[in-house]
Amino acid sequence: MVMAETGSGDSNYHEYIENVYVLSETLDGYEEISRTDGKRSNFFEYSNKENNYYTFSQMVGEINNWIDNNDSQKELCKILDGTGYFQQKKSNYLIWAYDGYVFKLSGDISKNEMIHHYAADFQHIASV
Repeated sequence: MVMAETGSGDSNYHEYIENVYVLSETLDGYEEISRTDGKRSNFFEYSNKENNYYTFSQMVGEINNWIDNNDSQKELCKILDGTGYFQQKKSNYLIWAYDGYVFKLSGDISKNEMIHHYAADFQHIASV
């Protein structure tokens, strides 16, 4: 079972990515079109034939550093035993912390799909 945590006041975050996480499956009709691996962030981008997209990101640092506090309200969402933050701007965003990392899912995905499917369904694939 994947457990999320807020990361608020948590100094147990990583300085560099040591464990890589990915989504265990993609939306129907989507495929991975790019992947960027770095020491402090990993980005995966997915697209379909209609040019809809979404991204999954893994980052280091505290969760509050990755939440957009300008011009948009954030909504607290229960993710398993923890909390995530949902924001809606041009795209939907869901941000949560787990295992000392911050994760962000953004794009043309509904809030419910983000929370119930993806935030609970990502997996550790490698230690760097």
